[in-house]
Amino acid sequence: MTPADLLAHLRSQPFKPFRLVLVDGQTYDIEQPDQILLGRREVLVGAPDSTGATIYDISQQVALRHIKRLEVLIPTSAALS
Repeated sequence: MTPADLLAHLRSQPFKPFRLVLVDGQTYDIEQPDQILLGRREVLVGAPDSTGATIYDISQQVALRHIKRLEVLIPTSAALS
């Protein structure tokens, strides 16, 4: 995964939530574009606190080379109503 590939998803309008799938099978759901801090070789992924606010309890550093693919998240029927 290149920074440009990830940046394209982050800047898409309207933003579409997506899942980062790593080579080891681990996943991170990205619900908001500000959930990621993008670097040249890695990303910092924030995990929202229990209130759902854009304040992160923890973060995880992920090397771009470990990202296997991105999957656009399909909204659930509950989220559509």
